Amino acid sequence: MQDNKKTFWPYGILLSIFAIICACIATIIFSLDYPVYEDEFYFDTYQNVKYSYEDIEKKQVNFNKNYKLSYTNPNQTFKDRRGREVFVPNSSMNFKILCIKSTPCLSAKNANIAILLTRPHTSDEDLSLKPIFIDDNSFYVDIGELNDGRWQLKLKIEFENENTGFFTYNLNTQKIDA
Repeated sequence: MQDNKKTFWPYGILLSIFAIICACIATIIFSLDYPVYEDEFYFDTYQNVKYSYEDIEKKQVNFNKNYKLSYTNPNQTFKDRRGREVFVPNSSMNFKILCIKSTPCLSAKNANIAILLTRPHTSDEDLSLKPIFIDDNSFYVDIGELNDGRWQLKLKIEFENENTGFFTYNLNTQKIDA
């Protein structure tokens, strides 16, 4: 007597392998629509930062030894209900580079200053800004009118390639109801 029971497990294995391949292809296709965002704190790709991080750190220490960066925001600010500082849109920020030890003291006009205004989690609204000098060691950044939300102002200040400072300022903007 012969048993004519059919087993479907070989088809199940083949079907699951086919489903896994289809899922991989679908993942690749959907991921192509989403851009890769990189952290721009050091104004360079992460590969270059990874391989020269000790050099970047040494330049930051040299900058901190020789210079100090201070800023003021002459426009209206207030604290929101979470205690974060909120800046009124259409403002500017004033910066002053103070020479601590460096002799002779170099002018900020001789520095290579890169400024980036960005959102923390996207690069869709990034703006490269230029410093507007008030005197030899003071400059301001006109950040213009911003949409409501979180922003970051990132600065890279480089003196003679051995003194490089990286700074980030968090901005939270919202319109005030009059």
